[in-house]
Amino acid sequence: MKKTIVALATAGALIGAAATPAGAATPPEHHSVICDSASFYAHYTVGEGPFDLIRTLYYGNDVGHTHGAQAENNGWGYTQDFGPNDWGWMQLNCMS
Repeated sequence: MKKTIVALATAGALIGAAATPAGAATPPEHHSVICDSASFYAHYTVGEGPFDLIRTLYYGNDVGHTHGAQAENNGWGYTQDFGPNDWGWMQLNCMS
């Protein structure tokens, strides 16, 4: 019985780890939007830039990004919007 519980706990931990979004592996550092408005996109392709606009964020909105932990490409960073708690791409120079 004890081995079964340990096996189930281990399997649950592995399933939980596999379900973790890529950007959420490291909790992001808190930032605020410092531009009047900043576009927040779902995807980014190297050489083409961001696409699939999710929403526009405005001055003072709370966002999260950790340099070196979340992806960055050509001035854009994979960022968490703390409002609805989702992830997207935002210009790095628009966050504090």
